[in-house]
Amino acid sequence: MEYGGSFGRQRLGPVQQKSRPAGTGDQDYQYQVSSCTAMERVQKELPIYLCEIYGARSGADAGSVFVKGGTAVRLAKVLGDPEQLRYRWKPDVWSRVRG
Repeated sequence: MEYGGSFGRQRLGPVQQKSRPAGTGDQDYQYQVSSCTAMERVQKELPIYLCEIYGARSGADAGSVFVKGGTAVRLAKVLGDPEQLRYRWKPDVWSRVRG
């Protein structure tokens, strides 16, 4: 997934395909996001989105994708998610892994 802003395109990361309507084939290799819906979070610092996409050339519905992990964190910041903007990573005090 990429985001186009006033300073050029920024790569947000990979997405996971959820569904693809029958008969669309591989006519388009680039897609545009029409909408993103925030899904319920298991951990508040890890957002999950379900985004509807369409073909950039044809305009045909191309299904939907899950946006998870680091890609979702970067997308949340682009969308201005206040919870994500306030979050600061802190090491787990109970972790056995020390870095």
